Amino acid sequence: MGKISQGEPVARCDAVHLRKDGSRITISLTVSPLKDESGKITAFSIFIHNTADREQERELFTALTQSSPIGVFIVQNGKFIYVNPPFENIIGYKLSELIRTETINYIHPSDRGIVGIYARIALKNGLCQPYEYRVVTRSGQIKWVMETIISIRYQGKRAALGNFMDITKIKQLTDEAKQTNKRLTSAVKKLEEQQRQNAILAEMRDMLQACFKMEETAPIIMGTMKSYSPLRRALCFY
Repeated sequence: MGKISQGEPVARCDAVHLRKDGSRITISLTVSPLKDESGKITAFSIFIHNTADREQERELFTALTQSSPIGVFIVQNGKFIYVNPPFENIIGYKLSELIRTETINYIHPSDRGIVGIYARIALKNGLCQPYEYRVVTRSGQIKWVMETIISIRYQGKRAALGNFMDITKIKQLTDEAKQTNKRLTSAVKKLEEQQRQNAILAEMRDMLQACFKMEETAPIIMGTMKSYSPLRRALCFY
């Protein structure tokens, strides 16, 4: 009422009221002035809205995000508006350091383009599929994260609600598995090639042992050269 007396047309505030039975209820007050012909305020019009459901939703959101092992954040106009404790733990920055700062500052420079593309998709379609990118932590460490974002309305304005999880160890294990598989594949190929060449040599040996004249051995050796790499290289050298 003091604000309205100073010239504001409408004032809004949240409050807790006491019911007749002693229980409490959260409400939202909208106060506007009633004036006479001279413009003097003669009374106040007060609208009361029951916001109990909204308060319960807020408490539920807080409980879920505080207990979740996944990082949760809200971004508006490219800046962090809200982050939960797991988000702080993953990226290494405190809440006070993140709020109102540009989100792009924490994304690996090489991945900023792809993150921007997915953000635009989410704002256009309402949500997007999970995607991976790298973040740079406070200590300078590079971590891989998997993220999903959806478009929401926050305090009357468009915003993005996102969640991400640290998949750095998963990526490392996947890369190690790929390298191990690559080495095993190479070893198997070498073993198969060695077995093939041993079979060729065994066949040539049997054929040579069956020869009675020296001139019969030349065609056998030349034919074997075409399929046996080490022998072909050795004979070409000589």
